[in-house]
Amino acid sequence: MSAGPIDGSIPLPVALRGASPERRQAWEAGAGFERVLLSQLLEPVTEDMAADAGPYASELTDALAGAVVSGGGIGLADRLADQIDAQQRGAA
Repeated sequence: MSAGPIDGSIPLPVALRGASPERRQAWEAGAGFERVLLSQLLEPVTEDMAADAGPYASELTDALAGAVVSGGGIGLADRLADQIDAQQRGAA
């Protein structure tokens, strides 16, 4: 499992590379939320490891959450993107 790009961006899944810009944007918003949520959930888990990480301790939780999302995540990004798409279609 790759942690993704150094800049913290989440790679777009292959299935979405031919999708509309709106769908890609909806997925990116969902993936960003999923990453923040996972960071919050993983924080207590990584507290013990952070003591050994030295100057990089604050980045440990974010790197782990980014790796999970880059590896396919927990499916939340797709569900959120579906909801965003449905709301956009309903508003149009």
